[in-house]
Amino acid sequence: EFARYDFTRDTRAEQETLKVDYVGGDIQVRVHSNKALTTSHLVLPSWISGSIADAGNGVYDLTLRITQNDTGADRVAIMEVDTALVKVEQVIAGDYGIDYGFDYS
Repeated sequence: EFARYDFTRDTRAEQETLKVDYVGGDIQVRVHSNKALTTSHLVLPSWISGSIADAGNGVYDLTLRITQNDTGADRVAIMEVDTALVKVEQVIAGDYGIDYGFDYS
């Protein structure tokens, strides 16, 4: 039998890279794990807070609350959810990225 390497880990996220607008807000990430997850399994940067809800059958819904990016530079962090790694990229205001419609409409 063959399985993706990512699927052999204890915990994996369905999305491994998240791109976030500068205004921040809440983002949902679905996580699969073979053990019970709690917020103690989260390692987050200071500009992100999170909570975990059990959706059943080893599936968890992770809610991330991301603050507005007022730093003047893009923010990038790799957060840990038990053994899963998720990269979060947040752009600055005025970037020609995902926030184009908000700044130039």
